[in-house]
Amino acid sequence: DGRQVVPRTSRTSVDHFFEAINFPEMQMDILRPLMPDVFNGAEWTIPPVVPSLDILRMDDDYFNAALVEPTPREELIDRTGLCTITATVEKEEELTPRQKIEKGFAQGIELLAHAKATKSIDEATMAFNNFTEITLDSSATPAQKNRALRLQVDAEQAMRDIARGARRGGGRGGLPAQQQQARKLHPTQLIWMHDAAPGSIESGNAYQYRIRATLFNRLAGEPTKFDNAENAKVFFIPGDWSPPSDPVVIPATSEFYVTGIDNRKGTAKVEMYQWFDGYWVTTRVNFEVGEKVAAKKRAEVPDPDSPGDVDRANVPFDTGFTVLQIDSDRMQREKKSRSGGIRFQDGLSKGGSVLLVGMNGEVVERFVSTDKANPQKKAASGRVWRPAKKR
Repeated sequence: DGRQVVPRTSRTSVDHFFEAINFPEMQMDILRPLMPDVFNGAEWTIPPVVPSLDILRMDDDYFNAALVEPTPREELIDRTGLCTITATVEKEEELTPRQKIEKGFAQGIELLAHAKATKSIDEATMAFNNFTEITLDSSATPAQKNRALRLQVDAEQAMRDIARGARRGGGRGGLPAQQQQARKLHPTQLIWMHDAAPGSIESGNAYQYRIRATLFNRLAGEPTKFDNAENAKVFFIPGDWSPPSDPVVIPATSEFYVTGIDNRKGTAKVEMYQWFDGYWVTTRVNFEVGEKVAAKKRAEVPDPDSPGDVDRANVPFDTGFTVLQIDSDRMQREKKSRSGGIRFQDGLSKGGSVLLVGMNGEVVERFVSTDKANPQKKAASGRVWRPAKKR
């Protein structure tokens, strides 16, 4: 009859969703999911543009929403394990007996005033205890003890007033519900996400991201709660898309350079570099036309169980390219940069070239003379792990 009905068999799942979404921990995992463990590379850190203290304050709004007073800085929960909170603890000066008593008075009076304003029986009790300590202090003068006794009576009366107000239905503070204080929440809530789906990112590529929040309408299906009953049919409310993020560059896990051509065998010599178990390794292999530039070769890496020892691991070298054509007669006019411009060398050099095709259909031509002299090849060679020489 035009109604949206939830089957009885699905009702349990719906109820479970409502229960789960009410847990602050669940809401935190949706808004700011924890970082996965990092086995290679640097740990993720909160960007400096967002102070880590603000993150902890946002989390605290969820964990302690029922409390009016904000959690002290040094007691904030650091759920990410990545924020660094350095609480400044000042060395307390040695106080004279008179200074200690005066400090006790000041703290007790402040607690009592706040207890009366917020109707907090706990703070009134703490104030009472402060004044009791002064009455029992042997260094307190008779005048100080009398003052503390008068304040004790005031604190006891405050406790009775607050308790009576609570019994009369005034709630925690003995005030009408609309006058009760609420926790002052952080004005914004940071949202982050992970691009961690298998196959969603590839090494050597750059990515940009946009994000938007989608809110679940908890009043969906209850038309009487809206001025416009049609709003009860809306289950999810999408927000606006964020601007694109800065480009995120994923470092390449492999490099290769064509360093020679064997005319007799019809092969091209390729120097491959591969990131393997946290180390760069290298090998040289000859490939024919039609062969994929990939091979399993033994390479020296630290032994995972005993880093001081050397292991010859079977490394899967893979460039993602296939040899399309080998041309040993290919001519090249070399060019050099000069004073910010480019000029071509006189004459042509004959070093040959190799045409390759990538998995995504990209076709590239690599000249032997250029690859052999490429400064990036020298840099790649310098990154390769090599065992320390024995003396």
